[in-house]
Amino acid sequence: MLAFPELMGGELGPQSYQEIQTKWDGLTAHGAQEYLKSGFLNELTPEVIEIMVDFVNRGETTSWCQHLGGATSRVTPDATAFAHRNVALNYGPNYPRLVEIKNQYDPTNLFRLNANIRPTV
Repeated sequence: MLAFPELMGGELGPQSYQEIQTKWDGLTAHGAQEYLKSGFLNELTPEVIEIMVDFVNRGETTSWCQHLGGATSRVTPDATAFAHRNVALNYGPNYPRLVEIKNQYDPTNLFRLNANIRPTV
């Protein structure tokens, strides 16, 4: 990442969850019909970096990376709803427990525009 300082925007470093979640609020105004899509990589390969650079250079996307190692990976997967501490799969072994919570609090699946947990009721 340091080899491409123009892509970092001077923001390489730790950030709070709230900072990450509100960072683009001013740029993505209501009605702009934009959304954030994410995924997980087990490895940031040269091919992935080339694809990211190509998209940014074409002006088709804004890209950012969030590292999930270090302290994040030392939390046990069942300690929070965020189970993918090893970056391999959404919710991991917590999925059945989250389905129970979804059934109780959101049985109509109103909050589904995310890495959805489908209710079973």
